[in-house]
Amino acid sequence: MDPNPIDERSFLPKPVLIVGDIMLDRYWFGEVERISPEAPVPVLKVERIEERLGGAANVARNITALHGACSLIGALGADEAARAVKRLTKDAGINDLELEALLLTRSDEGMSLFDQDGRMDVPALAREVYDVTGAGDTVIAVLAMALASGHSLRQGVVLANKAAGVVVGKLGTAVCTTQELFT
Repeated sequence: MDPNPIDERSFLPKPVLIVGDIMLDRYWFGEVERISPEAPVPVLKVERIEERLGGAANVARNITALHGACSLIGALGADEAARAVKRLTKDAGINDLELEALLLTRSDEGMSLFDQDGRMDVPALAREVYDVTGAGDTVIAVLAMALASGHSLRQGVVLANKAAGVVVGKLGTAVCTTQELFT
């Protein structure tokens, strides 16, 4: 056991960024008055409903409950549940960051980018797949480099897909060199 335990005065973390699946948990409370005649299931007379943040949003809620600063990134739909999540994150003091794009790696089917311009599918370019270990890491690295170099997200996805096609042809976690990427 650590002889110097953490106390409340020293428990002042830096701001935290949470990225993950944002969920809305709904709880229905009431009484079961009968069993449905159509199926052997209870029929609930709902007296109240509670909504709470779930998944990554609950992690963020726990951080703000401990007086920590937190930002949350995740995908939300455009429906009533998304509006409830936005209201609950605001009430909890969570900085809710909007997701501007989503990139899905789809194994031998390549990648799909979803952004404000719609869906862009990029087919896989691997000549022969030897090992997929670390290919996603390569995608992230090349995409980050492309964006940091001032290129568009769509341009970066095409280049990252090419890099993934290179590294899956190698053993284990591997890298793609500039020579392999640009020739």
